[in-house]
Amino acid sequence: MSKSIIYARLSMLPFAALIWFIMWSVGRFVPTPIKDPTKRMAMIILFGAFMFAHVSGQMFLYRWLSGIRALKNDSFFSVAFPSEYAIGFGIFLYGAFKRQRIDKS
Repeated sequence: MSKSIIYARLSMLPFAALIWFIMWSVGRFVPTPIKDPTKRMAMIILFGAFMFAHVSGQMFLYRWLSGIRALKNDSFFSVAFPSEYAIGFGIFLYGAFKRQRIDKS
């Protein structure tokens, strides 16, 4: 395994940590439901823009460092990338349930 592949795989770690922190923060601190339609639309647009930039940046950096142009042929990326978001969704739910428990008491 070449150093460029190792660096590409290590480059995914900060992206994973960032998405997990954002998911935890959104689940923990953003009140639901957001009643004001303007605020709700602003949150949706901001979160969507962040997710688009995150996914694009991660894929671009991984392609650039690894030299692999077709990421569907890279089995590590095909497993690590969706797993990162599945774990992030679990962290989001954990934060939301914890906030709900605190709000009820």
